[in-house]
Parts: sequence; C-alpha cells; structure tokens
Amino acid sequence: MTTRIKKSSFRINLKFIWGLSIFSIIGLMAVWVLQMQTLSRNCALISGIQDKLAGRPKADSDSSLLASVKEIPELDKIAQNLDFERIDKVHYIRAGGSTVLAK
Repeated sequence: MTTRIKKSSFRINLKFIWGLSIFSIIGLMAVWVLQMQTLSRNCALISGIQDKLAGRPKADSDSSLLASVKEIPELDKIAQNLDFERIDKVHYIRAGGSTVLAK
C-alpha cells in the first residue's frame, strides 16, 4: 500500500513540474515578444531621426546644429529618457602619451 502512495505523489509532483515548465516557457516567450516589439519600435524611431538628420543641409556653425536638434523633438525626448544633461561648451586638454586622466 505504501508503494501506491509513493507512485501517486510522484505523478502529482511530475504534473506540477510539467505545468510549471510549460507556464515558464509561455511566460518567457511573451516577454521575448514584448521586448522584440520595443526593439523594433526604437529602431524605427532611430531610422526616422537619421532620415531627418540626413535631409538637413550641412554647415560648420554650432547654431545650425542646435537648430536641427530643436527641429527634431524626438532627440530631446531620447535625451531626457537617457538622463543626458545639456552642456554649453566643451573644453579639450592635451594629455601626454602615457598619462591617464580621470575626473
């Protein structure tokens, strides 16, 4: 009689394991699909921004670059989402060949 109880509990455990495995696989596939949709949406957004930037006339002045950034509102949204900070001026320094710099 004890062998019958052990086989029965083993079947229940096996069914539970199979059910949990199938549920996990379906859940992971759903997460994968959602991530792929987000990735494709971001790629389309970046492609659109690149097309808009490619259509801009090339100029050497900083004001034209700022004007192009203001004309593409998606860039501002992306910068805010990535926690970028707006800077006014960039200073460059010349470092020696073996010098390591850190801030």
